[in-house]
Amino acid sequence: MLRNLPGSDAEYRFKVEVSSADGKRIIYENTLGSRLRLIEANWSKNGTQLGLLVCNWGRPLLLGYDLAERRSISPEAFRGLIEGQLTRKYKLTGIGDVFYWACTKGDLVYPPKSVQ
Repeated sequence: MLRNLPGSDAEYRFKVEVSSADGKRIIYENTLGSRLRLIEANWSKNGTQLGLLVCNWGRPLLLGYDLAERRSISPEAFRGLIEGQLTRKYKLTGIGDVFYWACTKGDLVYPPKSVQ
């Protein structure tokens, strides 16, 4: 869930929170000023692991989380999956660094279209 935290209308802080039968768990919290752009999620086939790309101030933040074990995991397992997902979704051709594109231009192409 993404939302402005109470009292932070001008600061745009954010947190990433997962909800389950066991309650809510914060898996990431940014208490500094933020400017969010494109956000892309990738779930494992069994739905227990999450990879999340959050573009903040034009820089990629890659997170990994295992819901079954309730712990952060290396986000690098999701890097290629999210890059491929973005490439297919936005029909990216000739883009060298997909995360750079996502965090600088990615929120400007909605609905998805071919990008040169």
